[in-house]
Amino acid sequence: MRGTLAGIVVFGVYGIHLIWSDRLPTETQNRQIWSAYAWSERGDEWSAHFGGTGAMWLRIVLPGISAFFPARRILEIGPGFGRWNQYLVNGCEELFLVDVSQKCIDACSERFREDSQVKCFLNDGNDLSMLADQSLSQDWVVSAIPP
Repeated sequence: MRGTLAGIVVFGVYGIHLIWSDRLPTETQNRQIWSAYAWSERGDEWSAHFGGTGAMWLRIVLPGISAFFPARRILEIGPGFGRWNQYLVNGCEELFLVDVSQKCIDACSERFREDSQVKCFLNDGNDLSMLADQSLSQDWVVSAIPP
């Protein structure tokens, strides 16, 4: 599974947005940004203005995905330190986490070490070949882009 990205559709609090690929960071920039980020609150700092991650999950995220969740398999591209995965893990048989940052993959591997259905993968931002034999058809894929 390799290809060129034309754009990303982002479902967010303020509506649906299309971000064209010429405005996205390069693979190298993306890796540098998220490897250097302090992660002082494991990504929860982005939910503070919603009353915290739990409140944001219940009020914003869960209602937005309820038609697709729970799901048998979930792929999250860019899980960071696992902010949403603490909730997603309880609604699937398999949860695949793919990130360009070793720091993020290490944090998720540690955070979900007791959850056998969670599989963490480091990649280059373009390639999902590590999932080639994992059928994700009719399942849910989320790409987490922080606000």
